[in-house]
Parts: sequence; C-alpha cells; structure tokens
Amino acid sequence: MAMPPSIGFPWFDPGDYPRLRNLFSDGDRLPPSFAAWHGAAQEALRLFREQGLPVVQVRIEPDQFRAWCNARAVSTDYRARHQFATEVIRQAMSA
Repeated sequence: MAMPPSIGFPWFDPGDYPRLRNLFSDGDRLPPSFAAWHGAAQEALRLFREQGLPVVQVRIEPDQFRAWCNARAVSTDYRARHQFATEVIRQAMSA
C-alpha cells in the first residue's frame, strides 16, 4: 500500500514570529505571541498525526516567503502559507 503524500504544515521559528506576523496580510489573526501560536500548532499537529496523516513541518522564512509570494503575485496570507508548504514538500519528494 502506497503512503499518502505528506502534508506541509507551515512552521515558524520563534525569532521570526514577530516579523512574520507583520509580513502576513492576515498576521493580526495569529496569536500575539510565539508561545500561544506554538501551543496551538503543536495541538494541530498532534490531531493530524492521530488521524494518521503524514504531516511535515515546513519552515516559513520571512525573506524567502516574501520573494515566493512576490514571484507569484499572491497575498502573504493563510492560503499562500499552505501553498508554499505544499510546494516545498512536493519539491522534496521529487528530488
């Protein structure tokens, strides 16, 4: 039985979090602190994995993500973060 493709889960480093919140067009919807975001993200990962979903954390680095969004003329929002993570996973799987 073939494994399902991995699911990219956008992941943030603590030092990048304030900058990312400012970069994201929907950053005001994210928790104000990294600790609050991290707790919620860990819980989401746990739930995905409990369901047997192959989730992989994909770091969102501010400059790289901004350039990726600019190259595609997309907003730096939730949808773009997930598209970015999915693309990183696909590229890694095809390498």
